[in-house]
Amino acid sequence: MPRLRSLAWALVLALALTATPALAQDAFVLSQEREGTATVYVSADSKLAMIVDGGKKGGLTSPRIEGQSTLQYLRGRNVEELVLVCSHPHDDHAAGLREIIKNDPLIREFKQIRFVESGYPFEESLYSLFRAQHPDFPADRLMSHSARNANALAEAVRGQGITASNFVYDPGAATTPHGNAIISHITLSDGTSSRVIVDFDDADSKLVKRWADWAKLDPATRRPDIVLMPHHCSDLTDVSPLLDKSIRPKEGIATANGRNGYLHPGPKNMRRWTDTLGVGNVRVTGDSGTIRITPTGVAADSGPTTPESLVSRVFNPQLSMVENELFQLEDAGLKRELTPKETKKIETLRRRQSDVVAMIRHLEGDAPPPISMPRSRPPSLPPPSASKPSTEALAGAYRRVQDEARRSIPPAGGPMTPHTAPPRPGPGISLPAISRGRSRGVRFTRGFSLRPVWGGVVIGNGSEDDSDRVVSARFTGSGASPQLEITVERDGGKLVGVLEGFTPTEIWSAYNFVQPSLQLKQSYTLTADDTGLVGMTENKDAEWTFAVHPAIAGTLIARDAMRLDMGIAMSDLKSLKSPLPDFSTYQWYDERSTVRVEDGEIVLRAATDPHGILLRVRLWADSEPPYLRSKTALQGEIRRRFRAAHGHDPNPLDPSDQAKFNDVLTAMTKDAEAWMTNHPGQSVSWNSAELVSVFDQRFDAFRRIERFARLVAVLNWVVDSTDRPLPPLPQTVVPVRANILPRMKKSDVLGTVD
Repeated sequence: MPRLRSLAWALVLALALTATPALAQDAFVLSQEREGTATVYVSADSKLAMIVDGGKKGGLTSPRIEGQSTLQYLRGRNVEELVLVCSHPHDDHAAGLREIIKNDPLIREFKQIRFVESGYPFEESLYSLFRAQHPDFPADRLMSHSARNANALAEAVRGQGITASNFVYDPGAATTPHGNAIISHITLSDGTSSRVIVDFDDADSKLVKRWADWAKLDPATRRPDIVLMPHHCSDLTDVSPLLDKSIRPKEGIATANGRNGYLHPGPKNMRRWTDTLGVGNVRVTGDSGTIRITPTGVAADSGPTTPESLVSRVFNPQLSMVENELFQLEDAGLKRELTPKETKKIETLRRRQSDVVAMIRHLEGDAPPPISMPRSRPPSLPPPSASKPSTEALAGAYRRVQDEARRSIPPAGGPMTPHTAPPRPGPGISLPAISRGRSRGVRFTRGFSLRPVWGGVVIGNGSEDDSDRVVSARFTGSGASPQLEITVERDGGKLVGVLEGFTPTEIWSAYNFVQPSLQLKQSYTLTADDTGLVGMTENKDAEWTFAVHPAIAGTLIARDAMRLDMGIAMSDLKSLKSPLPDFSTYQWYDERSTVRVEDGEIVLRAATDPHGILLRVRLWADSEPPYLRSKTALQGEIRRRFRAAHGHDPNPLDPSDQAKFNDVLTAMTKDAEAWMTNHPGQSVSWNSAELVSVFDQRFDAFRRIERFARLVAVLNWVVDSTDRPLPPLPQTVVPVRANILPRMKKSDVLGTVD
């Protein structure tokens, strides 16, 4: 009988253990609006939760976990013991914690509250703040721990299913808050599976290396599964020790959210993480939303990370912020002398701009070939002008050239003569269909079938039919940061997207390019269907002169458009995998694009590859008279014509022959122009994808005009969709003009180079 009782009891115990529910352990890395880090760990079985940092104000009080604020969610899961950890006393980590202590009455409902802080000198610890705000809260229900050279987390956290500790080290006397940061080790376990998380918060490079050296002493037990990257994945922190093969994690998380003012994450460090762990194993809260970690896996609000999501939600917004600040500083430099601090800031922004673009193209799979075109910086800004420059003088021959271009294009529906026969489209040429009958789309289509009257830059292509349909649009924001808010209709519902990150000069210039003001129309006979931005009118060997659209005349946009027009002629592009074929002239233009509202933003996607770049270039080969096909043929034709007119060969030493020689050349030039009118040539069949990828990464003028082309494309899309004029501009949106003349020296095209 005793043996039977023992067996029966063993069976009952085994059944009881099997029936015990799995431990409910969760961690939430909370997405923030801008800057900040906030992570919540919950052990529902032991009714314990730990909050490591709280982001900025609102970081814990806004609904972030299943539609609830942090304390609401924890009370709903019957949490009774709360551990508040402040890794270091910077506002993007501590302000959210201070806010719930001061303003959230739910904090008084917890039976036990423990505080863990770094021990870095600060005027007010969280523990002291709580005592001051809640003097009647029982003192025996409060505890305070310092992680300075002590394992405070191990003392504060004793939850079933959650174990915690912190890296124990002596920070020394002269270290910064980042050098005193708490590095947290948290293990989530459900009895069968577990996840080890290491949160580095804002640990600096020295502290990261100290931890890595410690972890390498016992990698089998100290290697993490998941890492919250140091300092929001800032490029200022050396993360290479964490990527050592012996201790590298399986997954990484960067707490960097949207358009944060610190420009986190850094593109260089993010590339190190994604290249080492794989894009799918790296998450950014600004892309993923709130990230949930359990003992069995990781899930994010917006699903798995993709290269496309990192580009659209992380690095495109960051690039927009960088370029907006850069353009504002350079605009200011047209009006006054910049301070040394501002000049240094411009250099920093230019480096960041180049790094972000390189990361974007890396994610898109467009690696540039090793050609000799250098990365470039703009030439120096002209000195501020005391007098307001004349727009007409700064536009150059725009009116004459534009009139000539109009005359060369037959009206919509008119006959296509042999002169206007469309070229054979090659892989890099996408002749747009006439879209919605708009005059600009018609003009772009018909004009693009002709030999360019001017080469230069033409923009104004149409949007694809799968673009969203615009219902309404309006300008909002301050004069320094204007925004365009667009409401679209999709699947029977309405979505709102915001286009931001452009300077007032860019907004004003694009607006008046698409919809010229009455003054511009009267002064320059402009119409809404003009597509020419800039074009060369004379090549003086060392310097080109230009026709410049009055909407950009005298602005930095004009300077960079001229530089772009000269870019191919000034660059050594021999090492392209697809070398440039023979051509007579070339023309930059914008590809058709799909424009849609995604996650509250306006997103453009070019119709052809590379989809992330809007600008393209087409090459045109003229049908030349036979005597222009070689130097020998040209010399023979000059001699033949001179003999026919004067009975002898030209004598270079005879002054009278010099005048006669010039007359012969003038006649030959007219004959050549007449020949090319009757034999217009054709567009060269050629794919420009590689070239535009190279220019995008290495030529700042390309990126600036590509950015401007995107703005124009969105405004065109609004006009085409609504069939109404653009909404009025705020009166504070005005351009910054300077004495930027309609000419460019060859030596200024690339500017200074890295």
